[in-house]
Amino acid sequence: MIQNFIPPEFKHDHDLRSVPQDHDLIFSFSNNRILLLNNQIPQWKNLKSLLNPNTPALYCFGQFNQQDCLLLEWPGEQMATQAPFSNKNIRFCYESLGEALFLITGLGNQLQYWCSRHIYCGHCGSKTQLKTNERAMLCPNCDFIAYPQLYPCIIVLVTRGRQLLLAHSPHFLQAVYSTLAGFIEPGESAEDAVKREVKEEVNLNIKNIRYIYSQPWPFPNSLMLGFLAEYEGGEIQIDHQEIEDAQWFEPENLPKLPLALSISRFLIETHLNNLEPR
Repeated sequence: MIQNFIPPEFKHDHDLRSVPQDHDLIFSFSNNRILLLNNQIPQWKNLKSLLNPNTPALYCFGQFNQQDCLLLEWPGEQMATQAPFSNKNIRFCYESLGEALFLITGLGNQLQYWCSRHIYCGHCGSKTQLKTNERAMLCPNCDFIAYPQLYPCIIVLVTRGRQLLLAHSPHFLQAVYSTLAGFIEPGESAEDAVKREVKEEVNLNIKNIRYIYSQPWPFPNSLMLGFLAEYEGGEIQIDHQEIEDAQWFEPENLPKLPLALSISRFLIETHLNNLEPR
């Protein structure tokens, strides 16, 4: 599983850039996909001759190994699918980019999502501006400030002895079974959300809820809070909306599991590693 922190080689920044440099790293996103060159993050020198000279100003969100990391408006599908360029779902970039750049890519995706949805003030409709002294968008008309948004979510592995409760959602890759998850509602604690989501999705009661780990999940802007919990009672009844199927699985007969980089997989591995051998 990936760690939950940006590597120390990365330095956060907040700067509106007008003149990019040849060795700057360019991060360009569209719907959780990123523009790559030979499966790597392109540099400005690889792009500048291919783009419109009126390309919008670039936002510098940090430095990695003394290279500035810049956000650039998506160049369009034609360029993004013309070899050696490609556009790839960020979830499947871990192996080609390595852990450090994968985490930085996730941060860039979150910031691009934020910037693209706060071009105009949500209060008065005026065009916003990036603040110069902090990572925020400011409305020059009414002084409303919009900060990057994070949506807190819970994710929980429910166990019954050795067994694991895993479910399949229509949003998952084919045949993948994972742990239960959901957004925290206003007024709820994280533990309250765990109980509610399990009850809503599979109609089970749980006990011994234990916080384990957290992980940013930038698809586009969630923060996952990971828990383990034990079965207390009830029979599985799926909601047929978020969940298509849910079953108890023995450790020796598990279905296809989520990607190794996910907190869901980490929770599953945590339970399996704590089991007494038979």
